[in-house]
Amino acid sequence: MNFNLDSKADVNGTSFHDVKILCSFDDLVAILGEPHYCNDPYDKVRYEWLFISDDGGGVTLYDWKSYSDKPNVWHVGGMTQDITVSFKKWFDSGRLNK
Repeated sequence: MNFNLDSKADVNGTSFHDVKILCSFDDLVAILGEPHYCNDPYDKVRYEWLFISDDGGGVTLYDWKSYSDKPNVWHVGGMTQDITVSFKKWFDSGRLNK
């Protein structure tokens, strides 16, 4: 399965299924570009990117309660654990499409 960045992806109802990605903030910005959302530093989620899968499933990549300007642990959100695991495998394989 492939994923593409999509700032308008329908991610309503996605949640965390215990899948995390370790990557520096600077590396993510170099790979993905600026986050789709940048919130207040005291929000539970400060930075977030949205993706859409080949089959139309929405996925989010976000920091969770890191309260850091440059987090390095990222949560993957999706409708199911299967899609979040697929996203992590895809991300780790380096097949990112901007």
